[in-house]
Amino acid sequence: MTDTELKALKDKLWNAADMLRAGAHLAANKYGQPILGLIFLRYADILYKQHREAIEAEYNQYKGTRAEKPIKDIAIKHCGFYLPPDSVYSVINDKPDGTGENKKCVLVKNAMEAIERENPGMDGVLPKEVNPPFNVDEVLYERVKDDPRFNTYGVPKNKSKSTKKSSGDKKETVPNANYLWISYFASSLNANGKAVLVMANSASDAGGSELEIRQKMISEGIISQMVTLPSNMFSSVTLPATLWFFDKKKAQSPNRDKILFIDARSIFTQVDRAHRKFSDEQIKNLAIITRLYEGDTQAFTDLIAEYKAALEAAPETPETKDQLSKSYWQAQIDWLTERFPDGKYTDVIGLCKAASISGEDGIADQDYSLNAGRYVGVVIEDDGMTETEFANKMQCLNTELSQLTAEAQKLQSEIEKNLGELFK
Repeated sequence: MTDTELKALKDKLWNAADMLRAGAHLAANKYGQPILGLIFLRYADILYKQHREAIEAEYNQYKGTRAEKPIKDIAIKHCGFYLPPDSVYSVINDKPDGTGENKKCVLVKNAMEAIERENPGMDGVLPKEVNPPFNVDEVLYERVKDDPRFNTYGVPKNKSKSTKKSSGDKKETVPNANYLWISYFASSLNANGKAVLVMANSASDAGGSELEIRQKMISEGIISQMVTLPSNMFSSVTLPATLWFFDKKKAQSPNRDKILFIDARSIFTQVDRAHRKFSDEQIKNLAIITRLYEGDTQAFTDLIAEYKAALEAAPETPETKDQLSKSYWQAQIDWLTERFPDGKYTDVIGLCKAASISGEDGIADQDYSLNAGRYVGVVIEDDGMTETEFANKMQCLNTELSQLTAEAQKLQSEIEKNLGELFK
């Protein structure tokens, strides 16, 4: 293989990886699962075609007689499995990529499910899930520019055409698919619609044409809430992510020009060295912030009562791994009452902030960023020192720094002297 052919193969594989990420948001080391599934679908099609004539001949020979057998049984006898008509690779591949149930990814998913259903030995084996297309950068602009699912709020545009194609076949692409996915959710809502999606953190304050799209959504009042998640919450990637909450009715509410930001980056349960999750109580504690913001104080009262009941029934020292102690339940109560002592919503530094679009330090002032960290702030821990104690400590540190600087200068002089003697 020549260098030119090798480069062409590399470019083709790289573009294929981008396309794969558009349909299955996986780390590179996880590509094997969907690829092997598609290879199986293709292999099943080829193998079944090799036996189709014999299968149909035997079925037609005994059809209508007492010896008639289901075609599925005959297929399993000849080639080991039955391939339903809608699971034929060539049939799926020849269909145009439509919308809804006619999307290629849905057709593939249905094909896999049909094969598992007709062949119990394959149940639960084939990959069927298709995840959001994070950061994919090879979506053609021409393909989406006239589609109302993607252009309602504007289509992201690159400043220049894609350079990944060969010089004779350059076509304009969108920067990446993040805002296509976001727009798809936002434009799909009916008058009372709500939706939540998981998105890469980088989308929260992306610039350029993506900023313009985000500004339109914010100004229209359909984004109700943003929750920044901890890192390492997914099994296949460490990518930090944010939850986007859409609410079409919010545009008609008193909170139209506000967005609730929650920074949950420090709230998690460590599963192992590389993975984290939310405990049931952490989910409830975060969810109650939204309930309080919406004015549901009774939900807060009920949750505290639930925790107190659990506290009463819990042992001081757990006897099993799954049992929770009194100190655990008390910590949940303290977490809530320390932050919301009156049982009503209030902004909490480092945790939550109901930010307005306009006004000083508002969303508009922050370039329409939806990064929670810009609004909730950070907690500055109190070191317990008085002003005099702090001044004395700083003076001592300054004296120590001066001494270390003098010693460094002395050592530098000695080094220069020694080097000078060495090279005489």
